[in-house]
Amino acid sequence: VSIAWVFMHTLKVEVMDRNKVYSDPDLMTPLKNMVQQKEGNVNKVITAVARNLNILKNNEHLDLDKKYATTLVLFVASQIISTMIMFLVSFLCFKSAAINTLCLVIVLGVLVWNGAIEYFPEEVKEEITTFIRGLSTRHVPTMRRISNTRVSNTKLVEVQLPEELSDNDE
Repeated sequence: VSIAWVFMHTLKVEVMDRNKVYSDPDLMTPLKNMVQQKEGNVNKVITAVARNLNILKNNEHLDLDKKYATTLVLFVASQIISTMIMFLVSFLCFKSAAINTLCLVIVLGVLVWNGAIEYFPEEVKEEITTFIRGLSTRHVPTMRRISNTRVSNTKLVEVQLPEELSDNDE
């Protein structure tokens, strides 16, 4: 059903309504979004795979004007592959409590990381990013100076609670 949806949606939006969709710059489709985000991870992965398979030349990019058919086929293929991967992960999570727990821990870790990283100063973000990149290599850099880093531009806000919520025993 999901794969049929990919084909039906692509047929409707990218083929039948193509003139309407591409004449209005305010209308956004998943394909237009992917092509416009040149630095996006999906665009980078699809372009790299297409170059490795000699579908695109080294100087070519995903393009809705010159390479529309190629870009459309690559987009649909990527949607089908990602759907199949998600089906596999869902099936494995259903069959194994350990894999289910591992997936939940990974998702929770990503959520905490993406939420918490915003509160670190830039120099700490750089140290943490360098540390994490180093985890994939044999040499793991140390996280020095994090405890000595001062947080600047931080404001403390004092909140007054209503009397019924305060702990004061007056």
